[in-house]
Amino acid sequence: MRTTSIEAYREKILSGTVDNDYDKIWWTLNWVEQPMTYSEIAKFLDWDNPNKVSRRTKEMVEMGLIKECEVRVCKIAGSKCLTYMVCK
Repeated sequence: MRTTSIEAYREKILSGTVDNDYDKIWWTLNWVEQPMTYSEIAKFLDWDNPNKVSRRTKEMVEMGLIKECEVRVCKIAGSKCLTYMVCK
């Protein structure tokens, strides 16, 4: 994926075009098309607190909107974390 496309979508999210936090997380995972940790999602969305994502990912998994993928070292936190992606 081209960096310019990612930045354009990120600006759309930050501008308020995408309404709520659940939508922002879902659209981020859908757009990036690769598993991300909640810290990576928070960084992409320019949110200071990754817990804002972690609380919602659990609920989104239960709703069937996203799925848990693998445990890997997070690029942001530097520790082993669970990754998520959109259910397709």
